[in-house]
Amino acid sequence: MSGGLSRRAATLAPAAIAARSAASRRSALAACAVFGARGTPALAATWPAQPIRLVVPFAPGGTIDLVARLVAQGLDERPGQPLIIENRPGARATLGSGAVAAAAPDGHTWAMSNVASHAIAPALYGNLRHHPLADFAHIGLITSNPSACVSNPAFAARGLPDVVRLAAGEGTRGRRRRGPTTCPTAAPAPP
Repeated sequence: MSGGLSRRAATLAPAAIAARSAASRRSALAACAVFGARGTPALAATWPAQPIRLVVPFAPGGTIDLVARLVAQGLDERPGQPLIIENRPGARATLGSGAVAAAAPDGHTWAMSNVASHAIAPALYGNLRHHPLADFAHIGLITSNPSACVSNPAFAARGLPDVVRLAAGEGTRGRRRRGPTTCPTAAPAPP
C-alpha cells in the first residue's frame, strides 16, 4: 500500500479526514457567529471603521492559515468591512504576533495563532518585545490540533510504553541521549 498506510487505514483515512474537516469547519463557523453577535450597540455602530487585518504568523498553506481563511470566509460578510489575511511568518511566530501587539488597540488587527507564539516562543526567547498575556486579549478558541506519534507498522513498538522500553535498551540495542525523550529521539538505533 503506498504511503505506508494499511488497507484498513487507507479505507478509513478519507472518511476520518472528511469528518474532522467538517467538525473544524463547523467550529470555525460557530466561532464566526459568536464573534459577530458579541459587542455593545455603541461599538456595533462604529466598528469596524476600516478593513480588519487577520495576521497569521505562519507561512501560507499550513493549518493555522487554513483555519484563518475559514474564519475569514464566515466573517467577511458580517462586519461590513473586508477581512484581510496577512501572513507574517518568522522567528517562531513572534514577528506576526509582535505586529499585532504593536497595532493600534482599535480591534482592527487580530492574530490567528497557536501555542507556538504564545507559550513556546516566550519560553525560548527572553527578549520578546511583547508579552503573550499582557499585550493580547483572548477572543476565543477556534480549533484544537491534536498530534500523534506514528511509525512504520513493522516497527516493534505498539505504543509509547514499548517505545520507552526500546529506548532504554531492554531487549534490543537502543540509542540513548540526554534530555527529554521525543518520538525521533526514542527510536532504536539502526542495526
